[in-house]
Amino acid sequence: MKNKLLYLLALLTGLYTKPLWAQNKIVYGIGLGLFQTKLNHVDRENFTYKGYSAPGFKQNDRLGFSAHVLAAKPLWKNISLETGVGMSTFRSQFNFNRETLAIDIYYLNIPLLFNYNIPLNPSSGLNVSLGANIRALLFGQDNYQDIIEEHIYLENARNYKQFIISPQFALGYSFRFNNETRLRISGNIGVDLQKAMQVKGFLTGWGFYSNLSTASYAYYGFSVNYFFSPKRNLG
Repeated sequence: MKNKLLYLLALLTGLYTKPLWAQNKIVYGIGLGLFQTKLNHVDRENFTYKGYSAPGFKQNDRLGFSAHVLAAKPLWKNISLETGVGMSTFRSQFNFNRETLAIDIYYLNIPLLFNYNIPLNPSSGLNVSLGANIRALLFGQDNYQDIIEEHIYLENARNYKQFIISPQFALGYSFRFNNETRLRISGNIGVDLQKAMQVKGFLTGWGFYSNLSTASYAYYGFSVNYFFSPKRNLG
């Protein structure tokens, strides 16, 4: 009788502590995100498409988009580590009286997040994520040289920052369809630690490039992530 009780206790303990996905099993997924960008700390006093000091413009930060391939591994109970690789775009516009300056920056993304899942019932739960989004510049483009009135030669004019670390927080709701798949919808917010542009030499004191030398991005939006577990344990 005593042995049966011990066996039953061990079985119940195992069922209780088993996480939503199989323990130590790596799960994979894809993610899509849409977010509003905000380019902060732009020098507003000396910004003009003419290439010399003349205040007055309207800033119009645009929607950004991201897409990722993801992997997540349970660490302890309801805590997991999530990472992956993907691409994101950050876009801004500056409207002057006669011209519009457009910026498009494309990054390679590596998210690194710690997730905590709070089960609400057997098929859903809240998800809290905290970590960082590491971005590496793919390329940046702008039309400043096309609209400037004082044409000059600027070597390596589009000198955007090569690497940016962005702390990120997310709060989401997850749905489990079966033991192998889950859908998570999250709202997130992030702030870049580095400036958007890496200005050197002569560019530091010239028009648009000088104005962005102090500017950095913040963003907020939502993401949809779909996870699945392979039939064979790769962990």
